[in-house]
Amino acid sequence: MRSKMTCLTIIILFIAAPSVVKSDFCDDRTTESYHAPSCNKIWVVRDPNRIDNLQIDHKPSYHTYSRWVIDEQTYIIAYRDIDYDPNDMVADIYLSGNGSYTLVGDIAIKGNVVNVFAAKLTSNMHHDLVFRFNSGQLQYVSVVKIINQKIIKVFEYGGTEIEINSEKNPMIIIKSKTPNIIQQYIWDSANSKFFKAQEFPWHK
Repeated sequence: MRSKMTCLTIIILFIAAPSVVKSDFCDDRTTESYHAPSCNKIWVVRDPNRIDNLQIDHKPSYHTYSRWVIDEQTYIIAYRDIDYDPNDMVADIYLSGNGSYTLVGDIAIKGNVVNVFAAKLTSNMHHDLVFRFNSGQLQYVSVVKIINQKIIKVFEYGGTEIEINSEKNPMIIIKSKTPNIIQQYIWDSANSKFFKAQEFPWHK
């Protein structure tokens, strides 16, 4: 009887051990635990093209990578924290080719990333990278334009709600609760910048 009880105890401990280890890891206040998908914290980078089999040497270390093929060029987005603060990140963007990575630009992200996607917002020929992130009670959008394999941030704005239309008439729509306004931004190719095309009340 004692032998059976001992075996049963060992089996229970063996089964329970992994969950204990995971719990300990997720409770740690480390860069790795903040951004680990298995811990499902708000600081997990919600980049749909996330990859796990890459490491680029950098100090501080990158905690998240993603791979994007944009206009037949492959780019790696490598995310890192500033001063160990998960709400203050930088996304370094590398051009990938022949097994090497060339840094072509970066973008500051002061919040938690909720989406990343490519869209034709500044040209009907080429795609831009769009970062959506939240900070406090506000949503933010940053648009990164790729020019001659260089990264340039051409727009960043925040509001209560944000809509992005990348179809026939590309437009960024910012809805702000406190001033009760809706702002519509479109790309001005002549001046190479977004401008406010319309502004009107959100709720009448």
